[in-house]
Amino acid sequence: MDHATATAINSYRGAVKLGVLCLEESKTIEAKEHFVRGTALCVALLDKTPHLYTVLYHLALGQLGSQQPDAALATYRGALNVCSLKGAVLFALLDLQLLKRSSQAIARLDEAIRLLEPALHEKV
Repeated sequence: MDHATATAINSYRGAVKLGVLCLEESKTIEAKEHFVRGTALCVALLDKTPHLYTVLYHLALGQLGSQQPDAALATYRGALNVCSLKGAVLFALLDLQLLKRSSQAIARLDEAIRLLEPALHEKV
């Protein structure tokens, strides 16, 4: 893995999670900036390697936080197709619970949670 890719992998997570934290603190402009940066990094990584499931889950989180619920739900479906292992889905659900603490209403957040929860109960 080259240095630029390694840096992007660390940066997309941080950017998206900072967006979530900013929303919780009612800093909507800063949140949007972090989500834009984070989702752009996710898209760049997915262009190179489309089956990076952690990137897919973070892209969906960033899309949801950016008020792009249709895109987020489609991305969550794609992420589940790539990896629906309980650990991956559990981390995605924990991220959604953080987003739920936001002072801003997040469109279709509960729908995203309902989409992911059944994967926790599937037998492997």
